[in-house]
Amino acid sequence: LFLAGPCRFFATKRKHVYFYAKFLFVPSWRAYFYAYVSLLLMLQWPQPFDFGTGVFMSTLACGSFFLGRQTTAKLEELRARLVEQGGDQHPLFQGLEYDPFPLTNDTFAAFAEEVGVVGITPLVNRTIVLLLDTAKCGEVGRQDFLLWWNRDWT
Repeated sequence: LFLAGPCRFFATKRKHVYFYAKFLFVPSWRAYFYAYVSLLLMLQWPQPFDFGTGVFMSTLACGSFFLGRQTTAKLEELRARLVEQGGDQHPLFQGLEYDPFPLTNDTFAAFAEEVGVVGITPLVNRTIVLLLDTAKCGEVGRQDFLLWWNRDWT
């Protein structure tokens, strides 16, 4: 019960964090932030706790850079596969007989594999859904997907 209060508090603050610090939800931008914070911490060399925390933050930065590159590569591959299959004329964008939306963490990987993108790891899958989900409700709707399709911001 003691942890339920803080967890509920932070769960309701997620939209506020997204509004004021959108860069934290894009892995490569988050990596730059982590690298900046780790640099500031490691510059305080005589303080062993700050230096250790800086090393830990730089490890997080490296992981975020790697995840950002994987995510961007899979999104570019998804875009390329959709362009190969007709681009804006793809049934996905016509909304007639083919409507896979909303896409959740469970269904996005299956959708990408159906389009021809293989090898999406669960972590990259969750990151892509988080990145494309503008409402931060845990699913990618048609409008979210069209926003990504019409604008290359990854």
